[in-house]
Formats: sequence, C-alpha cells, structure tokens
Amino acid sequence: MMIKNYELRIKRVKVSEPEAAYIGAKVTGPETVTHVARHIFGDSAQEHFAIFHLDSQHSILGYTEAARGGITNCPVDISVVLRAALTVGASAIIAVHNHPSGNVAPSAADKQLTKRLQAACELVGVAFLDHVIVTDASSFSFAGHQLL
Repeated sequence: MMIKNYELRIKRVKVSEPEAAYIGAKVTGPETVTHVARHIFGDSAQEHFAIFHLDSQHSILGYTEAARGGITNCPVDISVVLRAALTVGASAIIAVHNHPSGNVAPSAADKQLTKRLQAACELVGVAFLDHVIVTDASSFSFAGHQLL
C-alpha cells in the first residue's frame, strides 16, 4: 500500500515544457539554455529557478520550474529537482535561474546550491551539466567559468 501511494505522488509531479520548438533541441552550450530561459522567464520581476531535462544526447526533453521566489532570492528544494528529473527519465540536467536585479554574478547562496545539486545528482546517477544565471543583458555559466 505504501508503494502505491508513493507511485501516485510521483505521477502527480507536473513537468512543464517550453514551446514545442524547443523540445528535442540539442543543448550545445550555455547560449542555448540562456535563449530558452529568457523566453520562459520573460522580464519577470521575481526570481525563477528551472531545471532543463536532457536525454543522453543532451536534447531537451522539457523543463520544470522548481521554484519561484522574490526579488532577491529563490529557495530551491533539491528533492523537487531530483523527483522531476527522475520522473521524466532525464539523463542530465541543467539548472537555470534569473536575476531580476540585472547583476549576473552568482551569490554565495547560488554557489552553495550548485554544489548541493551537483552532489545530489551524482548520488542518483543524473549528470549535472551546468547552472546558468540569466539577466536581460547577459548570462553566467558555472561550467563556462570552470566552477563545476
């Protein structure tokens, strides 16, 4: 009985998808993620944290908005991130969030979250490829700055 309830909870995880044009698109670098994230987040005045789910060829399966915060922060529950990735069968994930302030530099909290996500993904066998921060004018890639 407990297993059935657990299975039902997993099936209820909502996995959003960007517009159909992005499904199946191959992620070749942070520019791809930045482009799609700007489309998803728009010019929101609050922080959004999303996870892009990728297959083994790094093509986009979809994305999940894992958290929505205020102007200066966005608390992220690691279990929400992993549950969604495992539900859709993602081989890899890329985290992305916006900074409404326009300052693309990662905060200490961003760096700590990245390390926690990387460690959690390693435990469950999902590749954590990058964490990208986007603003209207620029972006910052943890992988691009050798911080992963």
